[in-house]
Amino acid sequence: MIEGKLLIKTNMTFYSHNGEQYRYVYGTVKVYKDSNIVKTNKKSVNWYIVVGDEHHNIIIAGCQIKYIMKLDINSYNATDKILILN
Repeated sequence: MIEGKLLIKTNMTFYSHNGEQYRYVYGTVKVYKDSNIVKTNKKSVNWYIVVGDEHHNIIIAGCQIKYIMKLDINSYNATDKILILN
């Protein structure tokens, strides 16, 4: 099961609540099937990842995820900006 504090790299950049663009997001992750988040048709993605808590979060469609890593964010030396949501 994919859960816990994880670093996710997305296929494309995205805008955060602060108006900046990111390609990485780090935080507490939960996976949901489509019926719990968005109702989709048969040809759409059928799972989503929610990163963050009930106050600050981002929802990423499964098809937009490039990779997921479990790591200590303090020791990770990223070349791109990381949106950190706890």
